Amino acid sequence: MAKARKKPAASTARIPRYAQGRQEHRRKPAAGLSAASNFPPAGSTRLTVNVRKDLHTRLKVASARQNETIGLILEQLIEKHVAKD
Repeated sequence: MAKARKKPAASTARIPRYAQGRQEHRRKPAAGLSAASNFPPAGSTRLTVNVRKDLHTRLKVASARQNETIGLILEQLIEKHVAKD
């Protein structure tokens, strides 16, 4: 297993600005076309992460058993994690 790298410490004053992102540079569907599945719903943003295959498989199984999307499960876990701050 690869050794995890630590992220460099960030200035706490800059974190909220970084987290908000630059909305004006978001891609939008071409004029006259509805949003395709490759565009996140309004009010959401796309998040890409690398996860071990075995963990991804377990997450998919849990998602199916709970009849919830992986996105919803991840949102709930993220909410719990950031609530600790």
